[in-house]
Amino acid sequence: MSGRSGGGAGGRASGPKPRSSVEGLVPSGERVVLRIKPSLLSIPLRALPVLTAAVVAVGIGVFGLPAIGVESPVPVGLYSVVAAVVALIWQTIAWTQRTYALTERRIAAAVGVFNRAGLGLPLDRVQHVVLTRSLLERFAGVGTLGVASAGTGSVELRWIMIDRPKETAARVRAAVDAVRAAGAGVNA
Repeated sequence: MSGRSGGGAGGRASGPKPRSSVEGLVPSGERVVLRIKPSLLSIPLRALPVLTAAVVAVGIGVFGLPAIGVESPVPVGLYSVVAAVVALIWQTIAWTQRTYALTERRIAAAVGVFNRAGLGLPLDRVQHVVLTRSLLERFAGVGTLGVASAGTGSVELRWIMIDRPKETAARVRAAVDAVRAAGAGVNA
């Protein structure tokens, strides 16, 4: 997904913001240079444990139980399909509520369905930008970008299962380097 620039006059539109928006984390006047969401592949990937369990349950219900002479009192296949559909619906809802942004001065993430959480870190406080890619993420061509700020020993902000992870990480690192260079020029 491509980046979008910030809004019109004053940098903000009037009216309520969408729940998945990071605008509340971006001060007026800061230009958003990149706004992305997780890959659409994150929906089935994050639902994979339930989908796998559903396939196994259907297999047991259809092939395993009758093979040993046990008739299932519960339609295992039906419940498994319902569980898989619910898992996919939930992950789709969660996907709509997850947004990531990079401005000229900060990196931000807004996440959560029932409990909304937002975090914005100033780029001049970013200590490390880390790209992790599990085996499943590598097969899907996605990755997770983590950002640690100065003074902490851990990753504080994650952009989970993003498309083009190497290019996105390079773009974030370039923004961090640009802020550091501007800061060094002011302090010199």
